[in-house]
Amino acid sequence: MSALLTILFIFAIAKTKGRLPTHTLLLTGVIFNAFCFALILFINALVTMEQAYQIIFLLIGNLEVASYGTIALVAFCVMTGFVVLTLFASKMNVLSLGDESAAHLGIDAEKLRIIIFIASSLMVGAAVAVSGLIGFVGLFIPHVVRLIFGADHRLLIPASGFLGASFLVASDTVARSLLMNTGYVTELPVGVITALIGAPFFVFLLKKQQRAI
Repeated sequence: MSALLTILFIFAIAKTKGRLPTHTLLLTGVIFNAFCFALILFINALVTMEQAYQIIFLLIGNLEVASYGTIALVAFCVMTGFVVLTLFASKMNVLSLGDESAAHLGIDAEKLRIIIFIASSLMVGAAVAVSGLIGFVGLFIPHVVRLIFGADHRLLIPASGFLGASFLVASDTVARSLLMNTGYVTELPVGVITALIGAPFFVFLLKKQQRAI
């Protein structure tokens, strides 16, 4: 519910004269993220040490055991957003050519952006509500898939989902096993592993792209 309200709030702020400019949407998201993070830190300062640890663990990202009902609800939200994005994959290919080209082909760019924004936010909101902020999976996995399959969204969307899920499961396995035979009584959050792998690899991809320009 909170994710849905956040989506509607950001959409209402970013919308300008019936349009949804990309730069305004990104800026609104960054500002709102900073505000929410400050609010989380404020709450973190008021709770007990055990609760503070749980908050930090969730902020880093962790795949704790959840009830089947919660898993089913998250799966429904993610699959709904995934189906919507897949259905509009061809139009997203046209949109990547620019608004003018899309308009010539009969595609309403603003309406399509709104649909993509809502579907993506639904998927992300449901996943983050359960797993926390697991970084770099959605940042560098699509770049890897784009290098392999190209920029066709009809392949890019399902391939990113499959490879991202596989990478997350592998990272979670490493996080749970790394400290297993040591004296530590805790396990690493999966977000630590994804960041340690994803950040250097993303920098590598960025530098490679810069050299290609």
